[in-house]
Amino acid sequence: MVLSAQATRAWKLATYFFTGVGGFYAIFEVEYKRPDGSDKDHCFSELQRRYKLQKEKILGIDIDIPSAESKTTSSGANPLHQTTSSDQK
Repeated sequence: MVLSAQATRAWKLATYFFTGVGGFYAIFEVEYKRPDGSDKDHCFSELQRRYKLQKEKILGIDIDIPSAESKTTSSGANPLHQTTSSDQK
């Protein structure tokens, strides 16, 4: 069965749309957890935090979303903050 040119264009448009929606959902909405159930940062973690924070602001919901900057090591130092000589003064 061969689709007409108009049906082929509609099919392609629908495919592009649903692929985009699926990608958006996979990046921003899915909670990725390890098999043991614990959380671990991944390449989309910061994007997800920023997206959720903006979504909550727009919807007017006040929740606390921890950011990567607030995480510390066991020694209490922030692993994302590199101290320089000007910071030590």
